[in-house]
Amino acid sequence: MKKMIFSFVVCIFVFSLSAFFAYAEDEIVEVPDLKIIIDGKLTEQRDVPISKNQRTLLPLRELAEKLGVPNDDEHIIWNNKEKSVTIIKDSTKIYLKQGDKTAYINDTPVELDVAPVGYINSRTYIPFRFLAEALGKKVVWDGNTKSIFVCDTRNYEKVKEIVQKSDEVMRSFNKTSVDANMNIDMSNKFMWLQTNMSMSFENDSAAKKKHIVEKTEFMGQEMINESYFDEKYVYSFVPDMNVWVKQDIEEVSTQGVFESSGILSAGNEIYNDILFTSMKVVEVEEASGFIVLEGNTYPGYFIDGLVKNLQDILQDEFQLNHFYCRMYIDENTFCLDYMEIEVEYSIPMIFGDIELLTNVDIHITVEFDYGDDIIVEIPEEIIENAIEINSTEE
Repeated sequence: MKKMIFSFVVCIFVFSLSAFFAYAEDEIVEVPDLKIIIDGKLTEQRDVPISKNQRTLLPLRELAEKLGVPNDDEHIIWNNKEKSVTIIKDSTKIYLKQGDKTAYINDTPVELDVAPVGYINSRTYIPFRFLAEALGKKVVWDGNTKSIFVCDTRNYEKVKEIVQKSDEVMRSFNKTSVDANMNIDMSNKFMWLQTNMSMSFENDSAAKKKHIVEKTEFMGQEMINESYFDEKYVYSFVPDMNVWVKQDIEEVSTQGVFESSGILSAGNEIYNDILFTSMKVVEVEEASGFIVLEGNTYPGYFIDGLVKNLQDILQDEFQLNHFYCRMYIDENTFCLDYMEIEVEYSIPMIFGDIELLTNVDIHITVEFDYGDDIIVEIPEEIIENAIEINSTEE
């Protein structure tokens, strides 16, 4: 009798658990902070995107229109009786039906991960990735920034070819120099602060030498950090003590400090796919002799570093609002010559009992140079007079 009761209880528990997970899988969640970047442009959403079974769905007309389908009854054919839609673009015909996981592309059945659903006044929401890929688009998801990147597969391959060729050329140079400038504006209801930062570095990978100068201007004060590297030591200037110090390079530097790097120095496949999908070749009248790439890209390696630094300082979340990048690549040498980046994000900051949303705008420009005329030499007086320190000593 006890065994029967126990078995009955177990059955009830298993049934309840199965019902819970079935409900959880079918639950619809609104995702208003989702970003959709199509052909390098961040799009505005008229209706809130939703997620079901971890798949993104958008209203059919809005989605089809964003993907280049004319918004008329000849290209988007709605059948109200059976709650189905036929989408026609060029030679592609797509059929979907509410509640049905079987779709049709040119009359060939395709199984969906999630069926179209009726949501908000029974408006039909359809799977984003399915429709985009059915129309010949490349789709990349970045969970780090909750962004979907979409472009024509031809654009993807074209940008990929340009960037990879540029990377290959840039990595072949032993001598490179970079000059970067960053202007930061931080503002809310009670304050406005401006910070200017610049960095220049010269690298001679063959000689294993590097020189870096960083300057920061904030509230009328200027701070300068300067360092030299060779294959044994890092020489750093300490402004407060007005002395140079040296440390064993293996203690303070990561591997590959002298290696030449290209655009994709992060080396992560998903980040590269985001770049290829979010950038496009544009015509710029004043940029004769250059291939110009631009787009609302959200490079994960940059965001990862930004998030880490901000959370270390502020111990709080931040909201990325805008990230735009433009690159100028020499059309003859394929060297990256100039890059411009715009970043906008918001941070909740606490002032006493008041929490204010603080807006941060960043503008970055970077210039690149390559060639044998770049000479990196560590002054003899620094080598002779630098104080050696050991970070492992107590």
